[in-house]
Amino acid sequence: MSYFPQTGHNSITSGYSSRHICRYYGKQLPFGPIANREITGVPMIKKLKTFLPFLVLGLLMSTALADSAPGFKLPSEAGVVNLDRLKGQVVYLDFWASWCAPCRKSFPWMNEMHRKYEKQGLKVIAVNLDQDRDPITQFLKQNPADFTIAYDPGGNTAKKYNLMGMPTSFIIDRKGNIQKTHIGFRQDDKKELENLIVSALAEK
Repeated sequence: MSYFPQTGHNSITSGYSSRHICRYYGKQLPFGPIANREITGVPMIKKLKTFLPFLVLGLLMSTALADSAPGFKLPSEAGVVNLDRLKGQVVYLDFWASWCAPCRKSFPWMNEMHRKYEKQGLKVIAVNLDQDRDPITQFLKQNPADFTIAYDPGGNTAKKYNLMGMPTSFIIDRKGNIQKTHIGFRQDDKKELENLIVSALAEK
């Protein structure tokens, strides 16, 4: 599975491997067919593919998310989740889907972060992008969530955040600004992500 993750302002990218990140089905990736198909027999294309990682890196380094987190109102089992009403808390916003293998690894860690830091002001919100509920139900039976699950089947909120891979998470500070962007999930990332959450919680 090919992908080209976007790195925004103060971002972390979890290595270039489909084990750690899933391509977001709702977004056209940079360079279209060159990035996502095997094209052979054209010398110029072969040369371009050789230098493509460097071209992509330059593009991504020049791209930055706005500091202010885009607002949203999404349904959840407990009612509407309104990001604007969460100012004053630190929000760990995660986008996921039932078919995303790395997402299964991130859920136990998000449960842990929820338990450890909820009383200090952390709000964990995981936004699902599936269009059908059955796969979501099955996923949550196998990977229970102690935190808030919100639903964005049309992908409108994902578009606001310019999502290009899953899982993708954002650490949003108490003022509603995006402090960090993280694409993918690996075991090696857990400590650094926790440190970023603790740092955001320390800011008043």
